[in-house]
Amino acid sequence: MARILVLGAGFGGITVAYRLAALLGPEHPITVVAREANFVYLPSLPWVAVGTRQPQDIVAPLGPGLRRKGIRFVEAEVRAVDPDRRQVVVDAGVLRYDFLVIALGAELDWEALPGARTHSHNIHRLDGAVRIWEALQEFEAGEILIAIAAGADTPAPAYELAFLLDDYFRRRGRRRRIEIEIVTNEPRALDQGGDGASRVVARALEQRRIRLRTATRVRQAEPGCLVLEDGTRLGAELLFIDPPYRGPAPLHCSSLADAAGFVRCNLHMQNPDYPEVFAAGDCVALDGLKTGHNARLAGGVVAQNLAAVVGGGPPRARFRPSTLVDLPLGSRDAVFSIWKPSPPALGNWQIQITHAGRAPMWIKHALERYFLWQIGR
Repeated sequence: MARILVLGAGFGGITVAYRLAALLGPEHPITVVAREANFVYLPSLPWVAVGTRQPQDIVAPLGPGLRRKGIRFVEAEVRAVDPDRRQVVVDAGVLRYDFLVIALGAELDWEALPGARTHSHNIHRLDGAVRIWEALQEFEAGEILIAIAAGADTPAPAYELAFLLDDYFRRRGRRRRIEIEIVTNEPRALDQGGDGASRVVARALEQRRIRLRTATRVRQAEPGCLVLEDGTRLGAELLFIDPPYRGPAPLHCSSLADAAGFVRCNLHMQNPDYPEVFAAGDCVALDGLKTGHNARLAGGVVAQNLAAVVGGGPPRARFRPSTLVDLPLGSRDAVFSIWKPSPPALGNWQIQITHAGRAPMWIKHALERYFLWQIGR
């Protein structure tokens, strides 16, 4: 019998837990630890910010679905991970393991941008999205700045927010009194989405009179002001900042992690120094966008390899990140893009598909409903 402990219940952690339960059965007990009792569908946070969704629309309780699959659920805050003793300290005590999966996600590194936490909004947490909605209720006119800092590994929500704000104010007859600008470190619009998605987004920004300032680094935020690295000061009545990421707090001084707190692992998603430790999701120190899509891909690799190791075999599955973008361009249309590099053995060609229109928006709605249903089933 192997005791398996999964830290985190986001896209990566829940994928690992569900697939391991199916692969291993009840012989090997699985425990999932999460700080919150509910799963939050993060891709829908921009909709919460503009009132298209209520917070309760994008959450699902974790406990019932996990228990139906024979998985123990512990609602607790992870305080420390001790790989030498094979134990995890949580606020409720100590949990021991034979195999550990770290899927704690990443933290927003507000310290990298002085003043940003105090003087700006962010779209990466549910409480942040709710505060944006509250701020919009009193906003009648002025400048809106949306800044994507260097090291912000998931820029798509910032663009989505810009398009949704444009739509929100147009429908209320206030758009002519409001300026919207995106300031980004990227060399072009949504650079990480690939050529096709970048062209579609750049054209849509121009059509909707949303300004784009590329190749620009952010230094700090002040009351009503964004300060760029070259000293330029941009005034704003509403300021949104997408800060860089860092690893989860329990790993900041851990031998499992790199200097930024991200878990070191190979392409089998296995720590090189502690082979009983695996990782998935935004907390890993591997190249690739930190998105729910890649977290699920990594979670599938972890489940396959951990099941193989528990069974006495070697890990064989390898993580291959890809880019998947489904970005609303307002309330009706969206752009869908998938960009997947080929395995090295097949050469350097890549698969890239981009489509804009109604269908990508239908896909985005369907994925939201599917994942929330899957958590609870």
